[in-house]
Amino acid sequence: KDEMEGIPGEEEEEFTREDVSCSFMLMGMFFFTMVIFYLVNYPDDDIKRYSWSIINTTISIFCAVLIFSAADEVLLTFVLNPVLGEFPRGWRQVGHVVVEYFLFVCWLLAAEVMIACFARALCAGDRPENQKQWVIHDTLRGDHGHPVSESAIVFPHTREKSVARIGQLEVFVTVEDLERQASERRTKCWSMLFAHMAGFAMISAGGDLQHSEFFRENWIFSLLSVVLNVLFLLLIFRISARLRPRGDESDADSDEAAPVDLWNNHAIEAEDELFCLAISFLLVQALRFQVTGILPTKAGLEPGENFGAREIWTVYGEAVLFAVATVVVVLSGRSGRLADLLRGTLSMAFAWCLLFASRWMFESWPLLVRL
Repeated sequence: KDEMEGIPGEEEEEFTREDVSCSFMLMGMFFFTMVIFYLVNYPDDDIKRYSWSIINTTISIFCAVLIFSAADEVLLTFVLNPVLGEFPRGWRQVGHVVVEYFLFVCWLLAAEVMIACFARALCAGDRPENQKQWVIHDTLRGDHGHPVSESAIVFPHTREKSVARIGQLEVFVTVEDLERQASERRTKCWSMLFAHMAGFAMISAGGDLQHSEFFRENWIFSLLSVVLNVLFLLLIFRISARLRPRGDESDADSDEAAPVDLWNNHAIEAEDELFCLAISFLLVQALRFQVTGILPTKAGLEPGENFGAREIWTVYGEAVLFAVATVVVVLSGRSGRLADLLRGTLSMAFAWCLLFASRWMFESWPLLVRL
């Protein structure tokens, strides 16, 4: 036995904290992947649709975080920090905040331009022609949405729906405008991506305002900065609405008005998305400041701080209040853009509170601390 203990190959291998962390990460990724496969193949169409929508939004947020973080870091390293200093004070701090808000306006302007370009609302010559054609309408087939020749249609005199013979099978077909659908998909894609980048730019600007000398004094002043950001965004949205053309001001032909309407609809949707994302995050920052007495960083972190059950359950309670408020707004039946902004902000604030409270709880577990 002693001889066996002296053999190097028979020694028990010890795992480091990095090994254990990677193991948990791999198991979590495996479980998460299986859940995604289950949801996107669920029998109910609504479950599949919402699953794909959440996946698309998540990927858009991840891409926006990477793009904005890289651009912001380059700007800080090579422009702002050399000119204003890494930790500006006085007028330099005011200049830093002003520059951050100017950058947000640039990101929002870029979003508006990209939406207008992909909606083809700027150049009339680039607008898709109204060329409808028969396409396969069967979500279980791999060629769903592919065009079908007129000769394959069994009942060619029908207007919108019919049956086509493909090989030895008969499949359902519908009349669709593929060019317009492609334009709408591209517009939706880029509007959400730039909306999230503009939202993170607004979070950065609002975070700098919260960390300025006046607003970081206490949580009430921090909450006041959130109110100022709300008024600022509503003013910017009013200006952008005045600058965008309206559908009724364009040509009377519906094909000419459609790109302008598409631009307006997706621009409003992008503005609402960035408003809810930024304001909810800044609001929860101020509420966490009230609970802990510590103003988190712009990234939402409290380096070196450990919170107990009182702080954790207080933030959980705030999450419940936000959830109840969201349900009340929904059941009230109020419509309009302000109601949509309020509902979206409350629901995202619920998610932020749930995230930060859960993170504090997990960080307080002795088992996870040892790992």
